[in-house]
Amino acid sequence: MRSFASKVGFAALFAAMLGGPAVGATPHSEFIGYQAFTKAGGKVELYDDKGLVVEMVVNCGGGRFGIVTLSKVEQVFCGPDHRCVGNLDSAISRLCR
Repeated sequence: MRSFASKVGFAALFAAMLGGPAVGATPHSEFIGYQAFTKAGGKVELYDDKGLVVEMVVNCGGGRFGIVTLSKVEQVFCGPDHRCVGNLDSAISRLCR
């Protein structure tokens, strides 16, 4: 039995989590989305889809920002401390503490 993520495609699932359109990417393409313009008050300021890895600039509040990466292959979100978790909210809360 296939998982939900493999049925709808991980790119579509990731886009749904961020509230934006689904964007397919190949390892040789790059797409930058500025979430702050389309989703006011969101934690993710922008995301840079580099193919197999997506880098997200996160607004922690108080003028503090950080970067969380998503590995599309391993389907985990990682912070600058090299610790990875299974969902974006946990990665953001770990980064912004």
